Amino acid sequence: MQKLKVLVLGSGGQLGKELKYNLTKNVSTIFFDKEKLDITNYDLLKNKINNFDPSIIINAAAFTNVNKAEENKKEAFSVNSDAVGFLSNLIAKKDIWLIHFSTDYVFDGEQNLKYKESDVTKPLNVYGMSKLSGEKKIIESCCKYIIFRTSWVYGEYGNNFIKKIVDIAKTQKKISVVSDQKGVPTSTYLICRIINKLIQDISMDNFWTPGIYHLVPNGRTTWFEMAQEVARIASDESVKYNFKNLIIEPISNNRRSNEVKRPRNSLLCNKKLQIKLNFTLPNWNEDFLPFVIKYIRNN
Repeated sequence: MQKLKVLVLGSGGQLGKELKYNLTKNVSTIFFDKEKLDITNYDLLKNKINNFDPSIIINAAAFTNVNKAEENKKEAFSVNSDAVGFLSNLIAKKDIWLIHFSTDYVFDGEQNLKYKESDVTKPLNVYGMSKLSGEKKIIESCCKYIIFRTSWVYGEYGNNFIKKIVDIAKTQKKISVVSDQKGVPTSTYLICRIINKLIQDISMDNFWTPGIYHLVPNGRTTWFEMAQEVARIASDESVKYNFKNLIIEPISNNRRSNEVKRPRNSLLCNKKLQIKLNFTLPNWNEDFLPFVIKYIRNN
């Protein structure tokens, strides 16, 4: 059987690099970072897709800086919505699956329960609005698509909350962390594992129903609790820095000056996704612990 051809966009980002190094070897792949292929360059994007003729396109390209999106609304929508609309309309005419990533920020966080895929969306900021607009354009295109909404993503490559806490704690004795936003940290390793399962299923004609799936592990936490857990793990692993004496102060997001509005509840229900998998989704700290240990030991 001929190998599936997979084209990955945004391979220079945190998730894109994870895919580059850990995507299944049972496919023929080509990777493009922003320097090689900016997805807002429609002519080049069209040419690359036509030349490679992929069976699957994984779009990991995105404008992800929540604060900068407020100041650069046009650019955020250009990457997260307009380019996604062009891409999905282009491949709707072809036999190509689109795997796209969205966010918990499409919700306002005002409900107390975990959000299901069918719940009403109401983003609070430009980033969330641009990602929701991209979702809608994919759906309207009638292409074959899987949209994965994720939350609080971290991984080995790129910057993320865990790395910031470890690095700040090396030089500061006290830090303030938001305690009134709850969610689920999601590792790029877990995301990649699920993408590999999806690709395997597509290769075996075991197609998933096109639609939106919430891709998060089990459990729940807050940014404050995550910081406490990082410090706890670090204090057991590191003899160079005194993490045990680090003071972590809980604060409300409202106390952060000039801070963009973010959902207080980012919990996503993953039951729809779990049905599709041949393994049980882990609790968030099962991926979290080895990642923190590895980062501390390497830094």
